[in-house]
Amino acid sequence: MSSPTPPFNNNDDSTDLFAANQQPSGNEHQPLSNQPARSAGGKLPRGVIIGGIVVVGLIATAVLWPKPTPEVKPEEGQQEQALTYRQLSDMVAASKTNLADVEPYAVFQWERDVRGVLDESIPQRIEDFRYDPTQYLYLPGVVSLSEHDARQIAMFDGFAIILNDVKSIDEKVASQLIRFKGKEIYLNGVQDLPETVAARFINYTGQRLYLNGVKSITLGTARHISKFGVNNLYMNGISRIDVDIAEYLGKYTGRRFYLNGIEKIDTRIAGKLARFKGGKLSLNGITAIDSRIAKKIAQYQGNRLHLDGLQNLSPEVAKELKVFRGFKLYLASVESLEESAAREFIKILPKLGVTKTVYDQIDIHR
Repeated sequence: MSSPTPPFNNNDDSTDLFAANQQPSGNEHQPLSNQPARSAGGKLPRGVIIGGIVVVGLIATAVLWPKPTPEVKPEEGQQEQALTYRQLSDMVAASKTNLADVEPYAVFQWERDVRGVLDESIPQRIEDFRYDPTQYLYLPGVVSLSEHDARQIAMFDGFAIILNDVKSIDEKVASQLIRFKGKEIYLNGVQDLPETVAARFINYTGQRLYLNGVKSITLGTARHISKFGVNNLYMNGISRIDVDIAEYLGKYTGRRFYLNGIEKIDTRIAGKLARFKGGKLSLNGITAIDSRIAKKIAQYQGNRLHLDGLQNLSPEVAKELKVFRGFKLYLASVESLEESAAREFIKILPKLGVTKTVYDQIDIHR
């Protein structure tokens, strides 16, 4: 893989500093008693003229000479609030410095536990990252973006842009970011996703979009999410949804949907989410379900269903989950099964993603 040469933009939207020329306000008339005596013929003496020129020059210098701008120091503990790099070339240089001797998990903010990503592709992605880190634009500490900044970032000719400290974006910034031609956009620091911003992301068609910092969404935002063009959507910060929002989330047209922050669902919500047509649905935040919920969620028609947060499975729940027709059912947090529950899983053991202990508990009954 060759390192990309980032494009340069000669059109700088930043404003140049300048000093406005100020003109003297005009001749000031002095009282007659203060006017210098004139020589014969009405002419002023030579010394008076020279002295006047010097005085006028000093006044003009004081008026026109640019005064130094006092340095404004941030208050103690105050952090930089905006991007200070004005051009893409500066951002790429800063990213190279930022990526020196840094661990991939710190860069991408992947979660290591079962409530997080648990993506089978992570080992390969770590290998790719270490092979060529220049494919990643990594700007930690940047908490806000202007439209100009976003335009420059979107020109990055690489694999991913990582802006996990940005707290919020507006529709103008979003409209620029979606022009990025790479595979991944990381915006895990964004906490709110207004409808106007969500509408812009409909047109982003990359591989992965990370919005794990968003805590809640409105019905209007959910409606736009259902139309997102990105293949893999990560929204692991959402902890609660109602049935109306679940209906639109179930209509998301991407391939993989990560909703690992949701902690509780009822039968209606489970039924709506199970309508997701993509190949992977991840609900690792749910720690307990009853047989009715299990029956609904097992109707999911995709290849992989992640329920890695479930800790205990009753025989009744196991009986409903075993009807899942996909390729893999993940239950990584279940540490032990009752014998009757284990027997329910005998026929689908090859498709279970469980610990070795649980695997052996099922296998012994085959």
